[in-house]
Amino acid sequence: PFSASVTRFFMLQAHYRSILDFSTNDGTNILNMIMNTPNTFDNPKNVGMLEYLIKLIPDKNAIILDSFAGSGTTAQAVCGS
Repeated sequence: PFSASVTRFFMLQAHYRSILDFSTNDGTNILNMIMNTPNTFDNPKNVGMLEYLIKLIPDKNAIILDSFAGSGTTAQAVCGS
């Protein structure tokens, strides 16, 4: 069982929504269309969301690390931003 403070934290979080409005299905849909095969990768990331987040980084020489690099979505987002 969780402590009362941890439980209260999660209860409060349930009332908040993300300020980012990106579909979690976009990555899957786009990759399926590119590969012409469904479910090539499990849970590919949304390129638009990654491009948005990368553009928030003020240092344009920053190193972007994607330790999984499965479908190459992060690399595509870096090249697109």
